Amino acid sequence: MLCSRDETGFVVQTDRFSLEVIDLGKLFKVKIRHDDSNLSSDWFLDRVEVRDPDVADPYVFHCERWLAKKKDDGKLERSLYVKVCRVTEFELYAPFVKLFYASTISK
Repeated sequence: MLCSRDETGFVVQTDRFSLEVIDLGKLFKVKIRHDDSNLSSDWFLDRVEVRDPDVADPYVFHCERWLAKKKDDGKLERSLYVKVCRVTEFELYAPFVKLFYASTISK
């Protein structure tokens, strides 16, 4: 799954692909690119998720960068590394505190 966001942070497109491949073992890196062949091929890539039916959690590769010649660093290719998350059970204690505030936005 490829997830792209626009400049404001909203998800604008999610592409899903199903591939049958040999067992790749544990994934730690993906390389992703495009050929810049379309008229408007600028692409902001949020993340890549790879789901293996034999593994409980998906492999998540965060990018949060542009693949575009005229944006960010001008690269059309990225090497992404898996985000490793280990969940540990813990108990959180926080006393109740008033968290109300007001603000204004001026332009």
